[in-house]
Amino acid sequence: MMGLRGPPPKPKALHVAQGTRAKPGEVERKAGGIDYEPLLKLPDPPGYLGPDGREMWTQLGEQLMKAGVLQVPDMWMFRLLCGLWDRNQRAMRGEGMLEVLASDNSTLQRLLSEFGASPSSRRRIAPSGNAKDQNPFNKFKPQAVA
Repeated sequence: MMGLRGPPPKPKALHVAQGTRAKPGEVERKAGGIDYEPLLKLPDPPGYLGPDGREMWTQLGEQLMKAGVLQVPDMWMFRLLCGLWDRNQRAMRGEGMLEVLASDNSTLQRLLSEFGASPSSRRRIAPSGNAKDQNPFNKFKPQAVA
């Protein structure tokens, strides 16, 4: 037997407009979280990356840096992403003794999502810097509902 699920969730924009993003008793989290040192110049790709990994490093890295998403501590995960992408592409072409592993594909998909490299994940990614300035509703103070 299927139970009642209640009303559908409110869209995020409506919560922002009403000032009701946090549930009662919770502290609302800031968009973007902690800001680390911004990445001002993309370093050269690591020497162990093959052509596919270097291409991803340059193309995706530049885009992420310009969008303000890539910060200095992100470089370790970005190296992992580019290395895994390079390995995956070589395995798909049948180079060497590499196999396309489901676990690698799953990890690759999660890492791409973490960096906002899919249409749905881009909505969740906040660029570094002051995210408050990017929300047009922040100029209005939330009012208590009586």
